[in-house]
Amino acid sequence: VSDDAEALGTLRTNYKIARSVLDLSSSTLSPKEMVQATNKSGSKIVIVPKRMCVSETVDYFRTRYITVWANSDAENEAERLSLVLSGVQGIITPYTKEYRALMKKYFTETTLVRKPLFIGHRGIPSMAVENTLTSYKLASSKGAGMVELDIHLTRDGQLVIMHDDNLKGLTGVDKYISSMTLSEIKEIGFLSDPNERIPTLNEVLDEFAQKETVIVIEIKGASVGIEAKLTDGLKEKTT
Repeated sequence: VSDDAEALGTLRTNYKIARSVLDLSSSTLSPKEMVQATNKSGSKIVIVPKRMCVSETVDYFRTRYITVWANSDAENEAERLSLVLSGVQGIITPYTKEYRALMKKYFTETTLVRKPLFIGHRGIPSMAVENTLTSYKLASSKGAGMVELDIHLTRDGQLVIMHDDNLKGLTGVDKYISSMTLSEIKEIGFLSDPNERIPTLNEVLDEFAQKETVIVIEIKGASVGIEAKLTDGLKEKTT
């Protein structure tokens, strides 16, 4: 546990199995800056200031796959209950006995103290062609705060969205994405909707650039250079 993101980053680089916690409990950084610092440190857990222990802010971290802890010196039940209901996943406190009593008093084993994350897995495949712009936009309109997609690298180095590495299952075209150029892929429609097209990652990122929807990207296939292409592309979008 440390407030030094650089030191934790060095630790994680040299000892991959080490678990680290970034302590930002005294920080004045914004939530976005804290996410960036946590990622830089290689940590998956962050201790946030008391001012950030509200459900909306905690959810901001959770949707970015960061676990939230908080310090608590609360001496009254109302403050302790408020912290629990904020959705933080860990509480560091000398009042462990009191917190146990509070949990027993107000909650059962099946009580949810934080709302589930709603993720559109490949969009909404039951209502639109999976992994398409139409499917992602529909998922977002139905309340999904996150959408998940799969990427492959084309022969000419473009990132396109598709679950399988071969197009046959959804398009009827028995070709591998890695053997095709983007222009060739864009000529192909889907079996269930010939007018729908396979999107690029950039098209999805541009569509959601001004929205709160979180994009969850899964790398598929083993194309050489796909990680670097993704990293460079995301840096370009955020600078």
